[in-house]
Order: sequence, then structure tokens, then C-alpha cells
Amino acid sequence: METIDLFLTRKCVRQLRVRYNLRRYAWSAHLPLRILTDFEEFAVYDCWDKPDKSDKAHTGRELYLDYSGYPQRRRRSPPFS
Repeated sequence: METIDLFLTRKCVRQLRVRYNLRRYAWSAHLPLRILTDFEEFAVYDCWDKPDKSDKAHTGRELYLDYSGYPQRRRRSPPFS
């Protein structure tokens, strides 16, 4: 069963600590993808590789959208199949 990680704090998608914790949890639980969102921003992370605290923000990120990109993205095909 897959779950979605939802954080309601504003700008959580930009916080390095939150991204690291998300990837670390998913990696240790052998979960392939995780979604991080605060509804203004939406990010999908590939979590197969072991995270490191020194990783850059884009490490493992497969998709990033802010709220202005939602309508355009919705019209296209899904990014994962």
C-alpha cells in the first residue's frame, strides 16, 4: 500500500531538512517514490538511493511544480507509468 506524505507547513518543500527526512524514511522503508506537498508546491522524489545530509535540493527529485504549473501539467500525460 502506498501513502502520500503531506506536510501542511508553509514552504516545507523548500526545507532541506524536510526533504532529507522524507527521502531517508522512504529509503529505509524500501519505498520507491514519495510525494512532498504543501499544496502551493508539489515534488516527487525517487527514493531508491541512500540519502545523505549533504545532498543538494534536486537530488532524487523527479518532478517539481508550484501551484501555477498545476493546470498545464494536468493537461499532459502522467509523468510516471
